[in-house]
Amino acid sequence: MSIRRWINLVSVVIIVIFLNLIAVRYYYKIDLTENKIYTVSEATKKTLFRLKNPLNVKVIVSDDIPSPYNTSVRFFLDVLNEYKSVASDKVKIDIIQDVPQIVEKAANLYGIPPVQVNAIESDSLQIKKIYMGAVLIYEDKTETIPVIANVRVPEYELTSLIKRMSSENEKYVAIIDAGKSANPYSNMRTVFKALSKNYKVESVKIEKGKLIDKKYDVAILVSPIEELKPEEVYPIEEFLFSGKSVILAVDKVDGSVQSGYAFKKETGFEKFFNKNGIKLTNNLVFDANATLINVSRNAGGFIVTTAVKYPFFPEIINFNRELLVTKGVSTVNMIFPTEIKIDKKNQMKVTPIMFSSDKTGLEKEPYNVALDRQYSLNDFQYSKIPLAFILEGKFVSEFEKPLNEYKDNFRNKGVGKLILVSDGEMFKDDYVVSGDNLKLIQNVVDFLLSDPELLELRGKVVKFHPIMINSPSNALLIKYLILFAPPIFIIVIGFVVMKIFGKRRVRL
Repeated sequence: MSIRRWINLVSVVIIVIFLNLIAVRYYYKIDLTENKIYTVSEATKKTLFRLKNPLNVKVIVSDDIPSPYNTSVRFFLDVLNEYKSVASDKVKIDIIQDVPQIVEKAANLYGIPPVQVNAIESDSLQIKKIYMGAVLIYEDKTETIPVIANVRVPEYELTSLIKRMSSENEKYVAIIDAGKSANPYSNMRTVFKALSKNYKVESVKIEKGKLIDKKYDVAILVSPIEELKPEEVYPIEEFLFSGKSVILAVDKVDGSVQSGYAFKKETGFEKFFNKNGIKLTNNLVFDANATLINVSRNAGGFIVTTAVKYPFFPEIINFNRELLVTKGVSTVNMIFPTEIKIDKKNQMKVTPIMFSSDKTGLEKEPYNVALDRQYSLNDFQYSKIPLAFILEGKFVSEFEKPLNEYKDNFRNKGVGKLILVSDGEMFKDDYVVSGDNLKLIQNVVDFLLSDPELLELRGKVVKFHPIMINSPSNALLIKYLILFAPPIFIIVIGFVVMKIFGKRRVRL
């Protein structure tokens, strides 16, 4: 080999080394994913830049995590490294992985539980005990992510925890216990746990003569079973009139899938609604775009379970996309919702949140909600009935005179913000994990607490768009193209390069 070729080779090696060093320090990437899941959002950057002290993140993982859990861990670490690149000295990452004894000791110290997973080793299925958790330490506060594989959106999980740890003014959410409503100790554990990641959430029992503490920023009342008494309605009114926000997710009609019967009930807010131009009607909404439910039938001595669409459980896909509360929400499943009517003459700002489909029906008393009911096109005569509203402005009390228990602090009107949803069951533990129900109530609370950053992050979910191929012949063609096109392409490029260099040698 001539000296010139040696010089060229060494020059190329040096150039490649320098380019890699520059790329490590100054790099640019293109994120082609739909929700930019590999790019740190502006909301996260703002949260990191607001940190006054360093954030220490300890990732405690076993060394031999099997697939597919290792992919989740790797993605989580990639997101953490992005945080490090953005905030540099404000984020410190410590990966505890190599020695099993040290990993177990660290996991026990920070309350990270072991997870049993299936793994194929030596051609046999084995059960392994592994650790894959993380701990965030900021000043004297500690937050734990017990199982990384359970985290669907790492950036949302991390940033929401960082926001809560670094926030100087913690925000409070009250889940109201009145009229035997849903509460965190019985059937709202999922909502309680989700909201507690970002806010201080407490159950508040309404007691006669007492008001809702003004330390709370939002009050939530979900699906009261019994009609609220006047002494329970007034504290909620007074809280709203004091400039606070209230979420009412109430059921005007209760139904039973098993019996096929439904009956209307009073909520206790009827007079308040009437005074403010709101009418939560007794008309049940049923929809051609419905949720699938499992139905068991006896067939020749065997119990056969099939999934059928139940129109009285609408699957909502129509949302007001101009609102932040619907960001990242694709479907919501409702349970026996009713029609809401709003008087356009009132002075409040009225904004619908979501609607039924273009093929909707209204069921009036007596209700027929039987599973085997037959429907025709004539049953679905309505379109896009609003099922939830944001109401902002001046509200009027239903009480013209103060109740004896509240003479000293009576308010007959005030300015506030009310979210009204014509279904409370959808936020209980049995249904809240269906569709994006949980995401919707989280979005609503974030919206009321003016936290758009969390709204932005929650929508960063990995979305899969598989190619739908109906023809078997086309599927086979695409399969072979995927298998053989890349190597053929490489061979053709190699052949072209060889031809070009061959011509150059002939000329020389």
